[in-house]
Amino acid sequence: MIAVTYGLARFAYGLFLPEIRESLDLSETALGYIGAGSYAGYCLAIVAALVFTSRTGPRFMAVAAGAVAVVGMAVVACAPAAWVLAVGIPVAGSSSGLASPPMGEAVVTSILEGLQDRANALINSGTIDKPILQHTATPINRHRRLWLRRTRGRAIGPAVAL
Repeated sequence: MIAVTYGLARFAYGLFLPEIRESLDLSETALGYIGAGSYAGYCLAIVAALVFTSRTGPRFMAVAAGAVAVVGMAVVACAPAAWVLAVGIPVAGSSSGLASPPMGEAVVTSILEGLQDRANALINSGTIDKPILQHTATPINRHRRLWLRRTRGRAIGPAVAL
């Protein structure tokens, strides 16, 4: 879940900036403001997740994080204009804020105390390898197709978890 919400939904935006800039004809300033929306979404979502994880449980919040990641990536994949991209990026970025507290809660409630540091390290590792590998194989102006492909693939996980 961390790899999907951080590595794909939140941080992959930066890897695709050249392609997004070219296909949507956006300035660096506009791309910067849109990218900042990801961090704003993360900040708001992590506060909400801290509150709601204790009320709903870590499983529900983890599934919600996956679903929000899928919705955000789908919006980005289909973005025909800057304003649509500016909606999708904060939504996708907020998924990482929703994912962190339930993962921490799951470790505390499910893993023996002596193994919790290792479990947290395993949860937080490997978040960037897939976007980097996929980006190197993606031709210019193909970001929409890649985001859409990722979104379809990532929709299966939250659905199975339910």
